[in-house]
Amino acid sequence: MKYIEIPSEYGMLELVAVDLTNRLNSTPLRIILAYRPPGYSCEDNKLFFNAREYLVHDCARACVLGEFNSPEFQWSSYAHPNTELYNLASKFICNNGLHQFVEVPTREKNILDIVLCSDVLACDNVDVSAVHL
Repeated sequence: MKYIEIPSEYGMLELVAVDLTNRLNSTPLRIILAYRPPGYSCEDNKLFFNAREYLVHDCARACVLGEFNSPEFQWSSYAHPNTELYNLASKFICNNGLHQFVEVPTREKNILDIVLCSDVLACDNVDVSAVHL
């Protein structure tokens, strides 16, 4: 496992990334853990998605885990409201060939938690389980 250095311009974001490889040193899988709190400004949202673009730019296989706080995104059809936040999210997902693996609501009737992966074989067994605190 190798931690990915994140430029200081993204320091205010809740973000961590690592590359995972097997013993044969095959093509690494970059795991990016990201959280976008509700209430981000337009500039914060741009920075949020710019950071993700930076992390997947030269990466052959990527998996983005976390929460975008975008409850109106319809993952089954990739339909969404025509707002800057949703357009940035959609562009990021489509431009990087990412597929959402969470197919059931994770908060009330919404899918807020995400497992987006560019390699469907790397994330072929995703289960959602309820956690009660």
